[in-house]
Amino acid sequence: MAYLGQFDRLIRVEDRGKAVMNTRTIAVFTDALVVCAVSVYGETGKPTGAMFGRARRTGRQRGREAGPGRGEERVRADAELAGSGAGLAETWPKAQLIPLDLIDSVVLTRPQQVSELAIYETTHDQGSTAKSAFLGDLSADGVKATLGPLLGDRLQIEIPG
Repeated sequence: MAYLGQFDRLIRVEDRGKAVMNTRTIAVFTDALVVCAVSVYGETGKPTGAMFGRARRTGRQRGREAGPGRGEERVRADAELAGSGAGLAETWPKAQLIPLDLIDSVVLTRPQQVSELAIYETTHDQGSTAKSAFLGDLSADGVKATLGPLLGDRLQIEIPG
């Protein structure tokens, strides 16, 4: 159950047009996908306008890697150490584990300027599926290279080429 890669800087479709505190990173393993929330402000939380607040935050984060853009690197490092989707989901706060055997399909489209990655998974209710959809700058080739070998014909890429 190896870590294969990840898709970074995604937002949930329902968050389109809203101010977001977190983006999503989807870590891909041979056994599962793990959706991890990554703060847009790094580990330090929302920035404050006061100089005193910034100085206090800087003192608190001594020895920690913080700052915008570092969350994806932490997901990558934690995923490589975890070795499986379940291992990462147990350690990453509020992670969503999606086992590959529960995935009905993954569909990549480009309805507007950005790509939409929709994950359809089987729920506990018979015949019912749940959809998780994310927006981001995803290339069809990158998605196909990462998810194609795992999902086969369950991966659908609907971007005109």
